[in-house]
Amino acid sequence: MGDEQREPDEEYREKPVKQADERSVLKKERWTRPKERSRGQKRFGYAVAIIVNLILLYVANNLLAWRVPFITSDFVVPLRYLNISLIATAVANLLFFFYDPDWFLGFTRIGLNIVGIIVSLSLYVTFPFDLSSLASEGILTLLVRFALILGIVGSTIGVIAEFVKFIKAISEATLD
Repeated sequence: MGDEQREPDEEYREKPVKQADERSVLKKERWTRPKERSRGQKRFGYAVAIIVNLILLYVANNLLAWRVPFITSDFVVPLRYLNISLIATAVANLLFFFYDPDWFLGFTRIGLNIVGIIVSLSLYVTFPFDLSSLASEGILTLLVRFALILGIVGSTIGVIAEFVKFIKAISEATLD
């Protein structure tokens, strides 16, 4: 095992293994990158994403009718953007179901992340939550606002990452 040549994508890592006499020894275990998902697995994931987004669309549009106690009537402002985001994500996954080259995934996800930033900004600015009926209202308000800021930062990083993937996929596609 030690004198074999390693393939470029393989690494070895040491893993403690218990022996019969309870001493730990290090055993080398081969680690490889996860294999790319099959076309069927990808399609299943896209179908699940479509269903989840449609369920979320239904829930979001009924929160006011269900009189959720901590959602205020101001929720209608970010709801417009949230609807756009959920519908765009469902449509994107429908497109991915039939056509999913890497460049297209990257390009589409850039747009979806930008829409996500708009939704988070709208929720942050409007803040349609009344947390006064809950204990620790001040801390909860701070945590929700912090979570929205994290979402904005994360989505911004996502835009940059997807842009890099998009450029890489475009350059690989033109080399083929």
